[in-house]
Amino acid sequence: MTLTDHDEFLHLGYPKNNDDPWKENFYYNFIDRDANAMGIIHCSIQRQKGVATIRTHQMLDDKQFHHVQEIPWPTDNNALLNEKLLITDGDTLALK
Repeated sequence: MTLTDHDEFLHLGYPKNNDDPWKENFYYNFIDRDANAMGIIHCSIQRQKGVATIRTHQMLDDKQFHHVQEIPWPTDNNALLNEKLLITDGDTLALK
């Protein structure tokens, strides 16, 4: 199964008038038994804190790899967010 742009989207209508912590989570998982590869990619956006945390865990040929990095979230103004916005940690993952 292949995901398309219509399967995942940024929820722009998050509760803005609420002081409780709120975050958006995206999970991307893969497995290829023939290649002996699997992985989980998790992105957690915390708009009130202005950060996104990227976590990955992969297993390739029975070796485990991990990556965790916090990057600035560009804005809490939804009018500035659109499909052309590119968010990256500059290392291993780009979300667009």
